[in-house]
Amino acid sequence: MLLLLAAFLRIHQLAEIPPGLTHDEADHLLDAWGVVQGVRPIYFTVGYGREPLFDYSTAVLSSFLGPTYFSGRLTAVFYSLILIAGSYAWSRRLFGAQVALLTAAGLAVSFWALMIGRHSLRTVTQPALFILALLLWQMAITSRTAARRYGLALAAGVLLGLTFYTYFPARIVWLLLPAAVLLFSGRDRACWRLTGSLTAVTLMTALLVAAPLFLYLVQNRGVEARLLELSHPLAAVRQGDWRPLWENSRDSLALLTVRGDSQWRYTIPERPFVERPLIPFFYLGLLLCFTGLTGHSRAARLLLLLWLLLGWLPALITGPELSSTRLSGLQPVLFIFPAIGIAWLGRFVAGVGNGRTPGRYWLLVALVGLLFGVTAVTSYRDYFLLWGRHPEVRVQYESSLVAALRHLEQAQLRPAAISTTTPEQFHSPAVAQAILGRVVDDIRWFDGRRALLLPAGGGYLVLSQFAALNSELQPYLPANAARREIDLPSDDLDRPLLVVTADGRWAENWSATMAQAIVRPAGQALPLSFDGAATFIGYDLAGTTVAPGQMVKLVTLWQVQRPVANVAIFVQFIGSDGRPWAQEDRLDVPSRYWQPGDYFLQLHQFVLPLDTPSGDYPLYLGLYERESGVRLPVLVNGTAAADFIEIGRLAVSR
Repeated sequence: MLLLLAAFLRIHQLAEIPPGLTHDEADHLLDAWGVVQGVRPIYFTVGYGREPLFDYSTAVLSSFLGPTYFSGRLTAVFYSLILIAGSYAWSRRLFGAQVALLTAAGLAVSFWALMIGRHSLRTVTQPALFILALLLWQMAITSRTAARRYGLALAAGVLLGLTFYTYFPARIVWLLLPAAVLLFSGRDRACWRLTGSLTAVTLMTALLVAAPLFLYLVQNRGVEARLLELSHPLAAVRQGDWRPLWENSRDSLALLTVRGDSQWRYTIPERPFVERPLIPFFYLGLLLCFTGLTGHSRAARLLLLLWLLLGWLPALITGPELSSTRLSGLQPVLFIFPAIGIAWLGRFVAGVGNGRTPGRYWLLVALVGLLFGVTAVTSYRDYFLLWGRHPEVRVQYESSLVAALRHLEQAQLRPAAISTTTPEQFHSPAVAQAILGRVVDDIRWFDGRRALLLPAGGGYLVLSQFAALNSELQPYLPANAARREIDLPSDDLDRPLLVVTADGRWAENWSATMAQAIVRPAGQALPLSFDGAATFIGYDLAGTTVAPGQMVKLVTLWQVQRPVANVAIFVQFIGSDGRPWAQEDRLDVPSRYWQPGDYFLQLHQFVLPLDTPSGDYPLYLGLYERESGVRLPVLVNGTAAADFIEIGRLAVSR
């Protein structure tokens, strides 16, 4: 029954809530689709580095459902249900049926567990596999036959090894197994020999399973960029500075029961991880485990406390922000504590053991049912009606982009160019592919805050509040261009979301008004081609006389010839010593998505140094590959003539 309730809460409106898609979820899907198409990495380098198991699991569903975001969310649902069932089975062995049932109930209706079990992120896989590994290890040490014991220990090792392919907290919580040997064996030498040998089998098997991943990470140390970034407090400790670690410790202690994560992306800000009605019982269970009044073994109680500490360590290292995902490994143990408190209080109040007040016992059962029922209703309200509809959540999950994509698809508005604050490869384009369920090659991407893109022959432009067209570029957008507004909720922060009908003749008007100066050192008139990738057509310079400390504003016009690797445009103000005194490097129309024949305008802005002396100075312009720094050659009659051009001069007057 609990699994059915949990399944309902996790599947209900799964396609609509979360109300869009984060680029992290989209990247998971694209990696999973890559697996379906034959790509088999042991570690995914997208998104600062990711363990691969969730994506391989999603690939199984994607092979049936296609490259749709729904397959990723459904994968998370399956792992979440496995986590609930595994937590019930494990806690029943150590703490009895009552505690197990209450633990499963907490996981089934908790807002935090509901959140983790619905979004397409790898976080849910780690606790789901770890609880199964722990269960099989526990079964191994209590089994009566040697063959069964070692078979279960081997299976536990396989699952434990797979946890290292899930999420980085797995590199900490495995310590629970050797600690459990110490706790359960005590001074019993026979028990030491049994549990020690079984645990050795489990750990050695886990090491063998995880070895390929560890070997890859050792050989490619730079791929875990995000983990290295988040481990700053440990680096500070090595330098003798304990302050960041202390601040993380202080702030993270409040996450469980006082105030949770402050970000809307994965929770309601300040909402503690333990449900508020369960908080008193959480502390009661914690107290009972410390004092030994639960009636359970000392080893089992200490194991819980140690797991709580190990599961909390990631927040100690990385801090409380966005900890809703990083502490997901705490879920199984976190909900055992209130279960222990409720079960103990029920036995104490009802006096069932003496057979005196069975009526009171059933009243308590009803009250406990009411407690979890209220929690379920509250979680439903908070998740589906509050969190899922909140304007900030729609921003985090790019719901306006999703609305634009669906509008373009339904109205068959092609070709289209979408202005977005994240036009790069693994952001908005990834979301588009995940939402539309196909490779998107008829949509262009640009950031209207500094660029404007016109599809070849015309088409449709999508402009939103967050990526609205820069005021310096507004004159290039005809005032009489047809506009339509895409419907968004009245409180949406990205309104208005406009679709502008673009005329292909706009580019002719742009070109006619722009400077066609003689350029150097190529010594040729514009237009000029850069390595057959893009043609530089002309430019608008807002004033040729400027003062020190003043901002220079330059708009350049380009026509795309072919897509290229990640490139940038550089504009340099060259001083009297022949070196750049001011410069800006940027490109807000990602070159990997260029379509031949498209036109785009790029706005360049930089401030002249205050100590610039009066004089006449040249402006240089060129393109280069970001990764290598290699400049694209300027072609004259098909031959490389230079790797930059001089497009004009600035007069500086003090």
